[in-house]
Amino acid sequence: MCIRDRVSTQSTGSADRSMLAMSRSLPLLLVLLRTSVAAEDDAERGTLISHFTPTVSSGANYNYVGAAQYVRSTQEVELTTADANSVGAMWSQELNHADGWEVTFQLQVTGEPESPGKGLAFWYTNTPLEVGTLYGSDERYEGFGLLFDSYDDDGKSDNPIIMGWVNDGTKVFNHDTDGLGTRFGGCRAKYRNRGNKVGVKITYQSDSLKVMLDMRNNGVWERCLAKDSIYLATGSHIGFSAANMVEKAGDAVRVSNVQLFDLETEAKIREQEEQIAKEEAAAKKAASESGEIHSLAEQITGIQKDLHDEFLQKIASMIQRDHVTTSHEFRSIRFQLTSMLEQSSSPKETLVELQNTVETLKTSFKALNDELDSVKNSKADDNDGVKKLTQNIANIKATMDSHHRAQENIKGSIQEHMENVDKIVEKTGEGVGVSWTVLFLFQIMFVVALVLWKRGASSTQETKSHFI
Repeated sequence: MCIRDRVSTQSTGSADRSMLAMSRSLPLLLVLLRTSVAAEDDAERGTLISHFTPTVSSGANYNYVGAAQYVRSTQEVELTTADANSVGAMWSQELNHADGWEVTFQLQVTGEPESPGKGLAFWYTNTPLEVGTLYGSDERYEGFGLLFDSYDDDGKSDNPIIMGWVNDGTKVFNHDTDGLGTRFGGCRAKYRNRGNKVGVKITYQSDSLKVMLDMRNNGVWERCLAKDSIYLATGSHIGFSAANMVEKAGDAVRVSNVQLFDLETEAKIREQEEQIAKEEAAAKKAASESGEIHSLAEQITGIQKDLHDEFLQKIASMIQRDHVTTSHEFRSIRFQLTSMLEQSSSPKETLVELQNTVETLKTSFKALNDELDSVKNSKADDNDGVKKLTQNIANIKATMDSHHRAQENIKGSIQEHMENVDKIVEKTGEGVGVSWTVLFLFQIMFVVALVLWKRGASSTQETKSHFI
């Protein structure tokens, strides 16, 4: 063999040994990688609470009801067999006190394709439930149930279906419509007779609930349902139940790999604290901006209030001033009217005086007539009689002059009254209605006085006519 062939043979042998070594170490690498991924996945989930994983030897940390039993050889819990009227349930002995939690488990449902069981359920309730009609448990409970409805009650060929239901202890499940009207969410998932276990993951955090499914058991999770604003109490039990129809065979239901994680890890707590700090900072900033806006709004409101008060004060002052002015005008008008009324009494007094004068004149003329008759009869040249007659005529002339002056005074009073009325009208041309009312009343009074004067004048005319 030549050197080249020897070297080639050695190189080939070395490569084969390397490949053999790599093939031997590959499973170990895969195991390590899978372990590392699982560890990272668990770290992301949170802290595992071991009390909710059935113990390997006996599953003694759960209570089993009905047909349910722990199968040690496969480390599974068999809830029901395929027999008719098979009912079973399992309930945790411990309470879950975590605010945020995640439950994962696997289930396997097998049975005749055309003869499904009623279904099964995962429960998160304040107390373990008694055996009942809702997939093996009582339908009146307080908490949350994830329901796997296998039997087509409404005949719509939409089963199997997975749905959520929150109850406060007063609601009743509508079996005839497969929970329609009472359930929330829902996804059609063919979990029966799959040939592999189906993974289920339920996450509850920050009042939100989400359900994911691993239908092929290959680590690929698909969303089934989610809902916000769900409030579940801490200190609750977890459980599983399943049931078949009463009169015919159904499904054998098995649950395995139950794990519950507390999501309140240190990393989550730090994340929440950071989020809270960000929210507080944003709230402070918003409050600061809002405070500035609020302060500006307060200033504007204060200015508006001051302007409003000043406006009201000015209005009140104007009203008060108008009231005082009106009062003064009223008193002035009242004084003028009183004076005019007092003056208006002068014509009446003058008329009385005229009447007295007329009576005096009548007496004087009568005396004069008597004296003339006496003179005519005596036909004597009596100087004393003539003097006396002359004196009487002078007295009559003085009386007539006085009468004329009285008439002139009456005319002057009437003219003065008209002038005063004109002045009042000019003053109160833009006045209030009260002044006009008083003026109107005064006019009425004056008209009445004028009528009285006319009557007096008429009586005077009659007297004069009688005298003549």
